Amino acid sequence: MGMETSPFLDSVNQKILSIIKDNSSPFLQEVIADHFSHPGKMLRPQLAHGIGQSLSVPEHLLVSWAAACEIFHNATLIHDDLQDGDEYRRGHPTTWKKYGAAQAINAGDLLLMCGQQIIYNSDLSADKQIQLAALFSKMGCKIVNGQTLEFSVKDLSDLPNIEKNYIECIGLKTAALFADLAVGVALLANKDTNFQNKIHHIFDLLGKIFQIQDDILDLYGDKGRGQKGCDLQEGKMSFLVVTHLKHHPLDLHIIKPILVKPRDATTFQDIENIENLFQQKQTLEKSLTEMNTMISTIRNDIWLKENVALYKYTNELLTKLLKPIQFLFKIS
Repeated sequence: MGMETSPFLDSVNQKILSIIKDNSSPFLQEVIADHFSHPGKMLRPQLAHGIGQSLSVPEHLLVSWAAACEIFHNATLIHDDLQDGDEYRRGHPTTWKKYGAAQAINAGDLLLMCGQQIIYNSDLSADKQIQLAALFSKMGCKIVNGQTLEFSVKDLSDLPNIEKNYIECIGLKTAALFADLAVGVALLANKDTNFQNKIHHIFDLLGKIFQIQDDILDLYGDKGRGQKGCDLQEGKMSFLVVTHLKHHPLDLHIIKPILVKPRDATTFQDIENIENLFQQKQTLEKSLTEMNTMISTIRNDIWLKENVALYKYTNELLTKLLKPIQFLFKIS
């Protein structure tokens, strides 16, 4: 799916391009422009806009925060691709593959700093700028810690706590850009600390659901990567693997040798073997059941129901996030 367009997203894009132009050398502009020439869905700015509408925040107040979160997200993508050794993103060579590891680090670092610049160069009040900048920094720390934890989860050395560690990892690495983004919009809506904590809880769950559906989609859906099981081939930890090993730890001797293989050595048969193992022991069904628990928690939340517009938007968002794997729920 390509990038969605709207006047709001166009404004976010212009804000990002402007801050990059003002703060980077001609060479880094080229590197970063190349990365942004293949945009994703801009989900995070869409989140900021949707939450903002439900809380009656004027669009013009949302642009800078949405742009800061989107530019931060792209900084993490550039760094993650390097750390994970991913050679392609969105069907094109990754930044490190095209320009080298050192320049990918520089490009990602620059984007991290540009996120702060967007906040401080906005037309928001000084008080709001300070609040958002502090939140932005805190969010960044979470994501780095999540990326660090991912490596320890991947080594599969702590099976008794594998689900707990995985959920903590995606809570930091993926869900922070949902939950703290939502808190930032709540700040712009002048909501109190209790409201901020409540919306953080809801969007933390939504972020985790988003990552879990993405894990499931890799093997049972279409992520537009040309083949299934790319995460397994790349040795990435997924919710399917976590769920399977939680229930069947003795299968570690089957799964781990495939996950630790170099990606070029992982065969189609390896992926088929894991898929067959999951089928035999109903791993997909168990994963969807766990996911349904999170979904029910959101849909039954009393505080959320009392905030009618936010509840309506959250349910619309859930439907959108789950659409790629909705057909799978029939078998759970």
